[in-house]
Amino acid sequence: MEYLGETLDIHTGGEDHIFPHHENEIAQSEGATGKKFADFWLHARFLMVDGQKMSKSKGNFYALKDIEAKGYLPMHFRLFALSGHYRTNVNFTWAVMDQAKANYNRITDWISNLENLKIEKSVSLVPGEDKIDFSYIYQKRFEAAMDDDLNTPLALSVVYELITETNKLLAEKKLGQDEAKNILNLWQKMNKVFGLKIDNKTGLIPDDINKLAEERKKARDDKNFQLSDELREKMEKMGYSIEDLKDNEYIIRKK
Repeated sequence: MEYLGETLDIHTGGEDHIFPHHENEIAQSEGATGKKFADFWLHARFLMVDGQKMSKSKGNFYALKDIEAKGYLPMHFRLFALSGHYRTNVNFTWAVMDQAKANYNRITDWISNLENLKIEKSVSLVPGEDKIDFSYIYQKRFEAAMDDDLNTPLALSVVYELITETNKLLAEKKLGQDEAKNILNLWQKMNKVFGLKIDNKTGLIPDDINKLAEERKKARDDKNFQLSDELREKMEKMGYSIEDLKDNEYIIRKK
């Protein structure tokens, strides 16, 4: 109380604290002060492992170092945790970690594609309109999800829908740099909630890869498809794929 006051805004804890620990806290604190102890209680359910409670005695206890030893990043685990609501049991398996890793890479590729967009102007989806700005709609949906008892799985689904819509517009060359900037700004707001660390280097395509992509584009312009295929294979060996769009444009993705 010295640091937080007599009434807390939010009190958190695991589901095993609901009774009797938190009842005792209420009785002691409110008995001493005569004031409400906490306005909101957030009780997180247990983390399950392969459908069972995690415990050393069962041999299904993992530390973060064990997850990293399997080739996963701490951010992969964070994304996995955000994919489940805090009021529901989340089941840890290596399969769901693979999915979390794939989703993290999807977000990273999406950011990279927006940062490296070369199209200056968008193509209007509605006659008479110059800009495409659907970020406001997704922001409202995201806020509604978080207002719904911190529904992080629903909030993530909004992000994934935004990624799908963005990639569709990129493929159709209907997204310009202004729209890309608006979407990236929206992502920064969303990520203040998620706290996912995206390495700035991850979001940038290396100069040597961009150079190979431009050489391949020239080869395609010259109808030199053998050289084009060789350059694609070289890029893939370096860990990057390239997707051809209309008018000989392209998108580079880190594999």
